Amino acid sequence: MTICDDALVEKALLSFASRVYHRGVSFTDVLERHSDPQRALLDLTQNLRQRLGGGPNLREAWAHAALSLPATGPELIRALPAWTALKARGPRGQAAHPAVTSVVRTTLGDHSEAWQRFAVSPASYSGPTAWLRLGDILDAAANGTPWPKPPHR
Repeated sequence: MTICDDALVEKALLSFASRVYHRGVSFTDVLERHSDPQRALLDLTQNLRQRLGGGPNLREAWAHAALSLPATGPELIRALPAWTALKARGPRGQAAHPAVTSVVRTTLGDHSEAWQRFAVSPASYSGPTAWLRLGDILDAAANGTPWPKPPHR
């Protein structure tokens, strides 16, 4: 694929967040058309505020699409907006997505202070702090460092 084609594929991927009906094509189908699908997915997720913007419904739809992929690695999960990732349901209606839970548990381990800090993180449902990435919040909680600033628009 050419660079232009990849840019169009990325726009098509972002369109899945609008929950517009995509007749006969899935998120996975579109992602596979990219010359470097894993890099594209991570880049789009890391730059979601700039590339997608919008309200909670768009973040939730993006997280749902990303977490529905067969192999969603920890790096991608850590790049998701924290509040959205933590509220994402798992397959078959599970209260929490197991891949997200695994990343949180792996990062925070048995450190009660880290869990306490994590519980009072500034991640929120809406506003600028809704864009805080899960990995940044987890790292700040685990290391006792200042909370991160939201990604730029």
